Amino acid sequence: MISVQDLSRYYGNFHALKGISLEVNPGEIVGFLGPNGAGKTTTMRLITGSLAPSSGQVFFEGIPIEENRNFFKKQLGYLPESAPSYPEMRVIDYLRFVAHVRDLAGDPSVESMMDLCAIRHVAQRPIRDLSKGYRQRVGLAQALIHDPQVLILDEPSSGLDPNQIQEMMKLIQSFAGEKTVLFSSHILAEVEAVASRVIILNQGEIVADEQLDTLRHTLGGHQMMVKISGPPSESLAQTIKALPGIHSVEISQPNTEGVTTISLSTDTPDTSSSHVARIIIEGGWKLIELREQAPDLNQLFARLTGEKQ
Repeated sequence: MISVQDLSRYYGNFHALKGISLEVNPGEIVGFLGPNGAGKTTTMRLITGSLAPSSGQVFFEGIPIEENRNFFKKQLGYLPESAPSYPEMRVIDYLRFVAHVRDLAGDPSVESMMDLCAIRHVAQRPIRDLSKGYRQRVGLAQALIHDPQVLILDEPSSGLDPNQIQEMMKLIQSFAGEKTVLFSSHILAEVEAVASRVIILNQGEIVADEQLDTLRHTLGGHQMMVKISGPPSESLAQTIKALPGIHSVEISQPNTEGVTTISLSTDTPDTSSSHVARIIIEGGWKLIELREQAPDLNQLFARLTGEKQ
């Protein structure tokens, strides 16, 4: 559906985007991640055609977008990070204007978008009087009003409260299989909830492009969580870390019930679990729980981007 090949962008002498290539397939929801300044917004602007690349090309259905830009824009819904609008216009008038620009019949599309984005109760208010969260919803409504095949969403939950974020993520998830979605977010739990695949950008380069489960398996290694009764000794972390295959060990302070949690990563979960259990029991602690757990996206993100930060 969307294909990017060797895309680069300079701002003066600053090389913001360094020849990246990626694809987003029909019906796929892809999370686009990276630290501040990694190049996410630049990439999205280049894909949507609102910014020209220094080199490289963007393709839609195998055709360079510059060869049929009007057709591509009819298939595209774009929500920038700071949703542009006409602040003096009422919400309903703004959406009617967008529908007119899109050559739509008007009110039916506007009415459905107000319901979908939960903004009907602010329809008569000027956009300038809305909170940032509601302005974001109005921006999403304009991106969806023409029922596009492709959605490019730059921080769609920016400014929303926790309940609104959940509603936004459910809405994005509902597009799975129907629309092609590329969205960025700094809240990694959002991405884990709705995206099957993630692309991670760091300093203008793609450092990961995988299905989330595959990324956990190939990069995350094996994470183990151990719970013991009582406070740990000063040497416990060093003793566990000295075991073969152990990469890292973190030990919490005992909670109010006197339970200490040990988190570790290992290449050999079966062997490590038996060794760790032996160390705990021989050290006089009561072993409450020992289990393997998948690394979360925060851990993977930190591992991929932390060294260069």
